[in-house]
Amino acid sequence: MTAPFGDLRLFNGKAQSQHFGLDLDGRVGDPIEAANDGAVVMVRPCYASGNTVIVDHGGGLYTMYFHLSHFEVKEGQKVARGQLLGLVGRTGRVTGPHLHFSVKVDGLYVDGATVLGLPFAELLRGAGAGPADPP
Repeated sequence: MTAPFGDLRLFNGKAQSQHFGLDLDGRVGDPIEAANDGAVVMVRPCYASGNTVIVDHGGGLYTMYFHLSHFEVKEGQKVARGQLLGLVGRTGRVTGPHLHFSVKVDGLYVDGATVLGLPFAELLRGAGAGPADPP
């Protein structure tokens, strides 16, 4: 990780903005995979974020992948956890190649490292527990 969530960004010596994602070091062409199952809701070049992919995971949870060099998905496509979304690049407003990974829950940015650390498999197994299953 080259820049953590929440870092203050300085421009000309003044705090201008806060970093709402994780910057992960990479080389141009390294694979970028989906954090979890979902539907691709945006694939396009943007001024600051460069080539951008956004995945809707349901329940108000979105993951965003910025600065890609190449897209491997299309809008509306369903993706599975670990599926290739694109390749690391240096598009948009960047100083070098990397992946900027952001997570939004109910319209608020949250620390992606924390979300990825949650035990989703265990939580999902517990979600199917019926009345006969012990708590």
